[in-house]
Amino acid sequence: MQAVKRKRDKPVEKSWVNIPEGNPLDSVAERFKQGGSPVHPSRLTWEVAKFLSSEGRDWNFAIDGGDTAIHMWDSGTVTANGPGQVQGNGPSGAIGMGTPLLIGAWIANRKPGLLITGDGSFGFYGMEMETMARLGMPAIVVISNDAAWGMIRLEEKYNMPKEVAELGHTSTELFDKNDDKGKIRAYEKMVAMWDGYGELVTDPEEIIPAIKRAADNGKPSIINVEVDREALSSWTQPHADRAAQTKKAKLPYKD
Repeated sequence: MQAVKRKRDKPVEKSWVNIPEGNPLDSVAERFKQGGSPVHPSRLTWEVAKFLSSEGRDWNFAIDGGDTAIHMWDSGTVTANGPGQVQGNGPSGAIGMGTPLLIGAWIANRKPGLLITGDGSFGFYGMEMETMARLGMPAIVVISNDAAWGMIRLEEKYNMPKEVAELGHTSTELFDKNDDKGKIRAYEKMVAMWDGYGELVTDPEEIIPAIKRAADNGKPSIINVEVDREALSSWTQPHADRAAQTKKAKLPYKD
């Protein structure tokens, strides 16, 4: 026993739990502040974080999606003001569970909820919003919509450029193929079934006002944000960097 005690680190007075210094909303990287349309997905997460730091401070918050979740966590703005307030898709990266998580949180504490998710991930359990409506649950789903399985599409683009050029992407496109401009799906129209609020947003300055209008509606609502489908997260950026290095060296790409 004494031998074990001698090998233990000496106790320290300083707790590993501390109040963060400064406002994380003020220290985000420049890409989180980018303007323009379509909206940069990082900018979308910053706007969501600003709403949650003010009017939504006591709301349940769920994070879903592939690159959408990465952009959200990349921001460094995810802050919990109470136990169990923030729900994520876990270390295994499960996607599509955002709406069920939000329902579970509401059943536990009866607080309004906001979910940020990608358009692909929303498709798994999007109809759980009808469950929210039947339960009388106030909730907002913010969809980062790039009309694609974005993370997979970008990985294919940089990892297999020859195959993509010759054969196209492998079932990663989700745009309306009846529209020659590749229009995103109008998910905001779904909520008309239960008189919820739905809005398509293409201007980053309109994200928070749209969320507030949805909050005033008090029913399950969708803010469908058209985002830049070429923007890279910390997950997809290394693929682009490696592809650029390979091209510069004029070497065959090997994964």
